[in-house]
Amino acid sequence: EVSGYLYRVGGWDKKKNVRMYDLNANPAAPEYIGKFGKGFIHDAQVITFASGPYAGKQVMFACKAVTGSHGLQIWDLTDKSAISLLGFDTWPGASYSHNVWVDVVTMRAYVGDEGIVYSQGTNSTLFEFDVSDLSSPSYVTSFTNGVGANSHNHIILGGRLYAANYASGMRVFDLSSRSEV
Repeated sequence: EVSGYLYRVGGWDKKKNVRMYDLNANPAAPEYIGKFGKGFIHDAQVITFASGPYAGKQVMFACKAVTGSHGLQIWDLTDKSAISLLGFDTWPGASYSHNVWVDVVTMRAYVGDEGIVYSQGTNSTLFEFDVSDLSSPSYVTSFTNGVGANSHNHIILGGRLYAANYASGMRVFDLSSRSEV
């Protein structure tokens, strides 16, 4: 990461479980500089914007799970002494916000819900958010491959979303049409 900071998610402090480490002085022995969070953060993607309206900002897109409302949190990490929650949104029937990845070209975030297959018996589903306004993310739609396997983790590369599923292997979606390739 360009900033020289490491953000560790998970852990057992369900109120502030994102821990920050400064790698700049000594990457072999990073200095712990504090923690933040609101609820249990299960997964996150940190992006340092180099251009556009958020140029110079370091932003964390985080999956809030376990306690209270599950969903997508957006944090401003630019000033390590004044980290702030910018926005939050969720989706219908949210069960366990597990994994998030952002397409910075379209400013869409894609969130996987690891619990929805178990809690509602639905197929593996991905939830899409418009994150062009970091302070007001908005749920757009969801899409699925129609398979009743549990979604695990996904990444985005070159306009495609690569989704790992526990029981049905990897699925690839073309994000321009949200269809499986």
